[in-house]
Amino acid sequence: MTVKEFLESRLIQNIEWEIIHAYNQHPIVLRPDGFGGRHLLEARKIIINDFALQHQAELMPDIIAFNDALREALRRTYQRTKEVYDVCKVLGDVSVNAECYMDGYPPLHPVQNEDREELWEILTDDSWNPGYSFGVGSIGFPVEDSFSDLIGGEDDNWNEHLDPQLTANLHLIMQFHTLWEHSGFAITDLIYCRDFNSGFEVDYSECNILSDKL
Repeated sequence: MTVKEFLESRLIQNIEWEIIHAYNQHPIVLRPDGFGGRHLLEARKIIINDFALQHQAELMPDIIAFNDALREALRRTYQRTKEVYDVCKVLGDVSVNAECYMDGYPPLHPVQNEDREELWEILTDDSWNPGYSFGVGSIGFPVEDSFSDLIGGEDDNWNEHLDPQLTANLHLIMQFHTLWEHSGFAITDLIYCRDFNSGFEVDYSECNILSDKL
């Protein structure tokens, strides 16, 4: 069975239908211990990852492409946020904060059907997926961190729990690791994404004076 066939299997479809049903019943109100919807997301993630990572060689081109696209999206966001800060800091005590997000359900994902947009809405709802509260990464100026610090080191490889031979010398960034290890996304939710968007806010004297997209 291929990864695509597994993602289209009755097992995964049934879990996803239960998630969508639960979300439509209670999209916002959730017990503090995460009982219910979050547990369904976690169960789905564990099942998909367990299968997908047995076929990691098949997924490697998309793992690499996603990591590269994610790094460049964060680099653009970092550079743009710094440019805005450099212009606005003449006002005095100014901070500029930005967050970067995946831009919609990936059109490259092997499964495309009518439930996809609804499932993506759930996966990107931080009340159900707290690991996505700040998107794929957040940046704030003034900071002393370099871009290398932000991504966990230009030469480091955040490949924990991936095949060490297949991922050797890939320089997977910290945000890649955080998304697939510490959020409700299964690895196959992430690796087909290539498009990102960023928004930023400029705050002066504790008053928001600008909010826009990068």
